[in-house]
Amino acid sequence: MDEKQLNIIELRNYLIKPNKREEFAAYFTTHFIDTQIETGLYPLAQFRIKNLHDRFFWIRGFEDMKARDKGLPAFYEQSEAWKTHGPGANELMLEFHNVYLLQPLCETDSNVRAFEQLKPVVVINYYLAKEDCLCDLVNLFHASDCKGSLWVSVMEENNFARLPVIQDEHLLVSIASYESEEVYYKTIAECDEFDIRAKELISDMDSLVLYRM
Repeated sequence: MDEKQLNIIELRNYLIKPNKREEFAAYFTTHFIDTQIETGLYPLAQFRIKNLHDRFFWIRGFEDMKARDKGLPAFYEQSEAWKTHGPGANELMLEFHNVYLLQPLCETDSNVRAFEQLKPVVVINYYLAKEDCLCDLVNLFHASDCKGSLWVSVMEENNFARLPVIQDEHLLVSIASYESEEVYYKTIAECDEFDIRAKELISDMDSLVLYRM
């Protein structure tokens, strides 16, 4: 499976009931990893978010939008796993709508092996480019020393409306991983020039530091 190409991913950021994240993570791992794979869905990694103790973050991949259109109904509407254990998962969650639907700018970044090889600390940066500045932002990133794979929003219609997603034509997302936070902070110190020039091209930015579970 590690050579399979995943041309679509979801970044899913859940708000869990207070002090229930570890319980949710265990429940998720027990009931929803193998059962999603059986329906053509690929849970790629699960994370804690730095300083956000009630957040559970995970990445799910699909071969393409047709596979997503087929796999999501098969899991959420037809599988015994979700019928049996879905209510228990929903009972532990407060919010599940913070989801980005993305596609890669480079195919080599989107196979299963790339996600299996993510290091313990993963950093996701969300850049919202100014009007007509997305290409310039991508070029600036490529010309810099900054690490990470690059992703943009899938702009075709969400083919499983039951699960809302965020889609923005001005969005650029970078995903990078590091052996430790110390390595991460040392690395970004070398990207000062990118940060200065990027401010001219973006209207907003958010960054998440994640720890693999």
